[in-house]
Amino acid sequence: AGKTGTAQIVANGVYAAGDYNASFIGMIPADHPRFVILVKVERPRGSIYGSEVAAPAFAEIARLAMLHEGIVPNERLARTGAKRR
Repeated sequence: AGKTGTAQIVANGVYAAGDYNASFIGMIPADHPRFVILVKVERPRGSIYGSEVAAPAFAEIARLAMLHEGIVPNERLARTGAKRR
């Protein structure tokens, strides 16, 4: 379970044209959270959207954390067909 974010950066009290933060925050496993993971990418290149920039990093970090802790993804999650980008 998680939420994406895209926010324009403020510099000297005004929004900086073309400067963004992309983010994704989520908890794993979603049904009984043990970890909260926040990925923030400051001034991403290419896409500015959290879903495209930060979420793939979250997915990989979450996968490794679950593997390290021996947490097995539930069947519902496995059926989503989520793929690495």
